[in-house]
Amino acid sequence: MRFVSAMMVLALLALLPRSRAEEEGVDALIARLRQDPTDSKAVDAAISRLGKSSDPRVIPILRQVLQAATEKWYRQKLAFTLVLLGDKDDTAYNELARYAREAITSSAPLWVVYDREGTAIPGRNPEFEAWCQANRLPLQDCMRQATESVMDVYMLAVAKDRRSIPLLRQGLNSANHGIVGMAVRGLAWLNDTDAIPTIAEVCERLPPKLAVFVANDSAEFDDPRVEPLILRFIPDEKWREGIDKRRRERREKAQKK
Repeated sequence: MRFVSAMMVLALLALLPRSRAEEEGVDALIARLRQDPTDSKAVDAAISRLGKSSDPRVIPILRQVLQAATEKWYRQKLAFTLVLLGDKDDTAYNELARYAREAITSSAPLWVVYDREGTAIPGRNPEFEAWCQANRLPLQDCMRQATESVMDVYMLAVAKDRRSIPLLRQGLNSANHGIVGMAVRGLAWLNDTDAIPTIAEVCERLPPKLAVFVANDSAEFDDPRVEPLILRFIPDEKWREGIDKRRRERREKAQKK
């Protein structure tokens, strides 16, 4: 979970406000991208600096760059940026959803085995290793792909696009509790309160030490129907107090806007 949190921070760094000096270079950056949409340094800069731009030239140029990009990371981040900018074309959204869909529908077993309480058992899951071999994937590449799958769902969730609701609901059925948690967060951010009963069922079927994380993710809902989940599946009082504090801060921040 610590690794996933670090990845979340990295994913959001590109969305931070930029300085005036950086904004002054937008004309030159757009010119570079028009000249060569595969210029990796220019693409990196575009992902970092144009994510909140209101310049009408940005969406068309990023569409052009997305069309030329071949590497997953670039295509995913470009699609993410376009969705956040409000691109009305379905191409960017479909690209972003594609990676999340692949993660959610994957048949790959968890690479870690858990006991009945949800404690990780030392060693790798033999079923996971067999799956990697059957799919002709080197073990390290297979483990990296399994880790990235959680991030793929997170990227779709944090885009907060209502078209994602059916796919995120499907993610609640994943055997990967990390994917389930990201789906819960995404549904909460989209205020899909109809999904709360299904989330409760997910907590019921998971081992206690894994259900606690899903219940924690459900606290992203601002809805009283998640209170029983938090009380039942998070027995640690200090943990619940921390949740209450975060929710109060979130409400106060929303009221100031």
